[in-house]
Order: sequence, then C-alpha cells, then structure tokens
Amino acid sequence: MVYIVLGALLMLRHPNPSVDYVARLNQAALAVPEAQRAWPIYRKAWIEGKIWDLKLHELEVQTAGGGPQETHPPHPGEAGWEKVAPFLEQHAGLLNAARQGGLLTGMGLTSGPERDYVGADRLALFSPDERSLAQPNTLDADYASRLWRESVCQTKLMTLRRRHSMVCVL
Repeated sequence: MVYIVLGALLMLRHPNPSVDYVARLNQAALAVPEAQRAWPIYRKAWIEGKIWDLKLHELEVQTAGGGPQETHPPHPGEAGWEKVAPFLEQHAGLLNAARQGGLLTGMGLTSGPERDYVGADRLALFSPDERSLAQPNTLDADYASRLWRESVCQTKLMTLRRRHSMVCVL
C-alpha cells in the first residue's frame, strides 16, 4: 500500500523550484566592486599563459604506500622537487597573477551554462578544442531553457515509467 501511494505521488507531482541558486551565486559575484575583482587578472594571465596546456601531472610523484594512481605534488627534499623551480619560473606570469588576484576581495566571475561565456572569458575558460563544443547561446534564453527542461523531463518521465524508480527533478 505504501509503495502504491509513493508511486502515485511520483507520477502526479511535478517539480516546482522556488529558489534560483545560480542567481544567488551570481549576486555575490556581482556585488564585488569592479576594482576588487580578481577575474580580470586571472583571465588575462590564463589566456597569455595558455593555462589549458599546463602539464601539472608531470610534476607529481608517487605517494609512498599508495597505489599506482595515487600521486601528489613533490614536497621539499622529495624526489621530483628539482622540477618544481624551473616549472614555476617558466609559468611566472600565472604565479604572479595568482598572487595579485589573491589580494583582492572576490573573483567577480558569474556562473552559468558554458554556452553563455563569451569573448575573453571563453578564451580563458576553454581550451581551443573545447571552445567549439560550448558555443554561445544564440536562441532566446527562455525558449532554450524551456526546451531543455521539457526534453530532460520527458526523458526522465519515460525512464520513470519504464523502471518505476526515477524521479523527474529539475
């Protein structure tokens, strides 16, 4: 009997989100004064330093007693430490940007779907290969959002009906 009631609730109820958490995140980011935003400093350094080409994994060393996949950045005196100084010198611009940005009040970068980032933000956040995959949104935002919700909800609803175990939550 309990399962019948729960099943009926799942089939008859629909999502009704009342809080836009992305807007809340963006509200905090936009509250940071323009002169105190770290993102413009990071963005410039990431583009100039081609952050997507960094090979940090080449610096990592095997963790003692760990499995073959367990690695960590080398500590002073550890094997591999000799590679750290040349790496930092090679990427001094990124390191300086991290220092400068760390002294500011906040990041100032808004959150959202990948396709909504444009211009210099897109250049900094995505590698050349990823830029073509996450194109800017050219459709009306409300229409695109509604289409996405409907397609996801329809897919989840069909799965729910087949498996009787999935909930359509948006």
